[in-house]
Amino acid sequence: MTGITLKEAEELGSTFAKVFLRLHSLPKLLAVREKYSSAKVLAVSQLYDSDIKTLTELST
Repeated sequence: MTGITLKEAEELGSTFAKVFLRLHSLPKLLAVREKYSSAKVLAVSQLYDSDIKTLTELST
């Protein structure tokens, strides 16, 4: 229905995961995550180990 093949979707997912992991470690974003690390919004700024593992698997 989207006009893309399964292989194309997998490639896009892999590329997205690589970019997301790279962005997650940038110093500027580390400062933003630190700013929003209060208990009220912590879930928004935190990436859990299981999330990193999943993204790493998708990026290969």
